[in-house]
Amino acid sequence: MTLPKISIPEIEIPFEIPAFLNDYLIHFIVVIPVMILLLELYNLATKRRSISLFSLFLFVSFALFVVAFYLLDSVSGDENKLLLVYFVYASLILLLVKLLVMAVRKTLGRIILILILGAFTAFSLMQVNSGTLFSMSKTSESTTEEAGLKTELKVLQEKYDTLLAKSNSSTTDEKSKVESVEAISESNTSN
Repeated sequence: MTLPKISIPEIEIPFEIPAFLNDYLIHFIVVIPVMILLLELYNLATKRRSISLFSLFLFVSFALFVVAFYLLDSVSGDENKLLLVYFVYASLILLLVKLLVMAVRKTLGRIILILILGAFTAFSLMQVNSGTLFSMSKTSESTTEEAGLKTELKVLQEKYDTLLAKSNSSTTDEKSKVESVEAISESNTSN
């Protein structure tokens, strides 16, 4: 089964998003829906407006993080890019559903929102587990680079230790020469 191909209109942004934000965005994209789900479950019992507004703030920030992740264009493969486009639209639809539920203020609407949000959260966690959509490719590259740097550091440490040992032995030789010269000088002065 293949997904119908949809696209997002090209957005020209006046600034560049740094590529190192990729891993941070992935963490936010995964954690925020779980936080929202827990808040909405708590708010189902308490029905506090402040919790609902904070949840709305998290929905908006989540949608912005997903759009920023899309703009980074860090997903490889046409199928994964299409999946990301669906993910962007789903996050925006979730935001609209939240706004609708806040306008209606009915318990049934909150329950429906929680069910939709639960399915969305389960989907995003499945994508993280499979590593298809939210993979941290930059982290694996940095781990390889880190291993290379550790090896180079080990070689440099061995060279330093060798030079230090040679320096200490030559210093010890110089000290013994100085001590012997001093001993001769003392014996000459005492005579």
